[in-house]
Amino acid sequence: MKNTILIISLILFSVSGQTFAESPKIGTLSFKDSKPAGKDWSSLFLEVEYSYTRHLGEYEKVWGSSQSGTIAFGKKYSKHYMLYFKTGYSQTAEWENTRDGNSMIPLLVGGKYYFDLGTFMPYFAFTNGFNVISQKYDNFGNQTDDILVKYAWQLGVGAYVHLSRNFAVNTTVSYNSSFYYIDAQMTGFNYAGGIAYFFR
Repeated sequence: MKNTILIISLILFSVSGQTFAESPKIGTLSFKDSKPAGKDWSSLFLEVEYSYTRHLGEYEKVWGSSQSGTIAFGKKYSKHYMLYFKTGYSQTAEWENTRDGNSMIPLLVGGKYYFDLGTFMPYFAFTNGFNVISQKYDNFGNQTDDILVKYAWQLGVGAYVHLSRNFAVNTTVSYNSSFYYIDAQMTGFNYAGGIAYFFR
């Protein structure tokens, strides 16, 4: 009888031990079972851009257009928005094609609300801040040597197209409004293109 009980006990012990070995272990970490991270990430980014602005109104009649080279640094968040600071250098066309144009340094902050569609990422953008204008000639052709600080803002749409995980090309069309004179604002349409690098 004792031998029978001992044999049954050994069988039950071995079965229970095997079941315990196959069950999930409590208090242990398993990296194999962990789920891969989703797209819940943020990233710093650096962007360089060239833009062409076709001005409107009285300012356009005198200066025509302007061209800019800018650099932006900011952060892309996982919940559809980006914040950044932008600066650079801008130059107007020549005054009546006979004199040097005015130059300008933008100091802007802005944000973008984007839609992540994989390699294609369209967005809405709003930027505002100040333009530091080095004025050689005023809007009437009078020679001056002034430094003007004027408020400016832009509202536009654009898109990133990712070439890789880190690199993307960018294009934007914006309505630009930069204060200058009351009767000659630097309003116009801005067309920009560039390349961005995302630090991930």
